[in-house]
Amino acid sequence: YVLSGNKTKGEPNMKCKLIACDLDGTLLNSNALLSPENAKAIIEIAEKGILFVPTTGRAFYEAPESIRNHPNIKYFISSNGAVIQNLKSGERIEFAIDGKTTDKLHQKMKKCKLLLAHHKNNYSITDSSRLCDDVMDEYNISRNFRKQLREDTIHISDFDSEFSRGEPCEMLSGCFKSQENFESFMYEISNVENIHCTAALSGIVEIVSTRAGKHNSIRFLMDKLGITADEIITVGDSGNDMEMISMTANSIAMSNAIDDLKQKAGHIGCGNDEHIAEYILKSFI
Repeated sequence: YVLSGNKTKGEPNMKCKLIACDLDGTLLNSNALLSPENAKAIIEIAEKGILFVPTTGRAFYEAPESIRNHPNIKYFISSNGAVIQNLKSGERIEFAIDGKTTDKLHQKMKKCKLLLAHHKNNYSITDSSRLCDDVMDEYNISRNFRKQLREDTIHISDFDSEFSRGEPCEMLSGCFKSQENFESFMYEISNVENIHCTAALSGIVEIVSTRAGKHNSIRFLMDKLGITADEIITVGDSGNDMEMISMTANSIAMSNAIDDLKQKAGHIGCGNDEHIAEYILKSFI
């Protein structure tokens, strides 16, 4: 059993019970939208009794409404595994960074001049004074990410005070300008305990509690539902998908994924403009 001539490590006739799928660069196309083909495939996957679980670095309300309100999506993992939600029952489980650590990290991110967007209470919160094109140009922010920051986040003017109150936070994220800037920041946080830091996309770092991470939230769901590693498919494209991809041989790296992820994955799939949910349905299910 071979997918388009690519390496195959997983079982061809696996009994799939759960698909954990990243959003940006994976389920969403290059315009950051859910294609009609993917929306339809999610329905067909659910009709076969398989859970399709969006697993994203975005805050819940930062994700497209077409996914949040999809009738066939029951579980949703957001903020890099810091939040698991049952969209049918309303149950919400949060693995937050404690307030003292949140304050410490925020100060270090400011010191290293990162462009910040933090997650709290299902929302992504940004500094309204830093959403102008001049700042976005300085940090090489892409067209789609600019749109996301401006349209899908809460903009506040007292950003520093909001994250200096000693309150818990789902995730802290920031854009950096250069590799030197990134290395300086990583050195700054090297002695901060109980945090997990990943690079989601080029120029972006995301920090969550060590209890979070996409992989930990998927394991939580697996334990809750009695699902084993050979009964799941994981799919992604970026650094924050690395541990999730390593959980099972039935893992898929997008053809547009970073090289390190392709090396970890059991399969190389299609590109994010080629409808990955439909691809999984036809090639695996």
